[in-house]
Amino acid sequence: MIKPRSEIAYINGIINKQITEEEFIKNKSDNLGRLTLDLNEIKLLKQDPKLLKKFFLSFSVEGRLKLIFTKEMLGMPQDTFIIKYGLNKKIIQNLKKQHHLDKPMPNESDPVIREITNKHLQILATLAIFTRIPISWIQEEWPTDNLSWNLNHFNFLPDVHFSLEEFNEYVKNTEKNATKDKSIHTRTQFPYLYDVRPIILHLDTKEIYLRTSFWESGGFIIELFGDNEQLHDFLKVKKLIEPYGPLEIGYCETVIEDQINMMIIAKSQAKDISLPPEFKKF
Repeated sequence: MIKPRSEIAYINGIINKQITEEEFIKNKSDNLGRLTLDLNEIKLLKQDPKLLKKFFLSFSVEGRLKLIFTKEMLGMPQDTFIIKYGLNKKIIQNLKKQHHLDKPMPNESDPVIREITNKHLQILATLAIFTRIPISWIQEEWPTDNLSWNLNHFNFLPDVHFSLEEFNEYVKNTEKNATKDKSIHTRTQFPYLYDVRPIILHLDTKEIYLRTSFWESGGFIIELFGDNEQLHDFLKVKKLIEPYGPLEIGYCETVIEDQINMMIIAKSQAKDISLPPEFKKF
């Protein structure tokens, strides 16, 4: 393997096949073969989604699934993800090996936040929301829908439809629960997320597609996931979030070139916030 001089050289080495997928995973894995070491490359790639797309698709589907379950992609470690949403470790292991299970498997324990049913498609849809990676990219070696933004995965998930009252209650309670959670991670260098949730907000006869994410340390992000009329929806959602200010307003690019998601970062109760690498101010 050619020893790269920098992280960007390392990334390009993988894209150009000078460094193999197996070599990358081995270098980033612990003694038990788990991909648990820091992936600083992901932080860099999130600032450049075009490069992230090339990097991600240069891996096999099995390799992509291993990347998906890292804390840099999920915002939390895999084990935390499993515990928070009541998933079964065996179905995650099968998913990584691309073994499709038609029947859901029972939860190993009660979920801490809410239950994600252990069904193959619902887990994939959840991962797509968490990571902004299209479902087909973790299903197909050569994905066919890599040029358009797709919201169909919202329909695979239960409990995504919120009224205005339900949305306000969710935001208030989730931030309170996040800051009171005694199981939060103590490694301050990484901005761990407490929860990520897809929401279809019903507001003034409209359906507004949102991705909400709450930090363990307080504060949260409301991201508009829709593919049209974002500015109109943004102004309405921003008004709802103003009581949780101060606010940072901006956007993030995605791996789909013509899709840009507007973002509202509410600092609220947080003492200090590390802005996500994908966030860009207007």
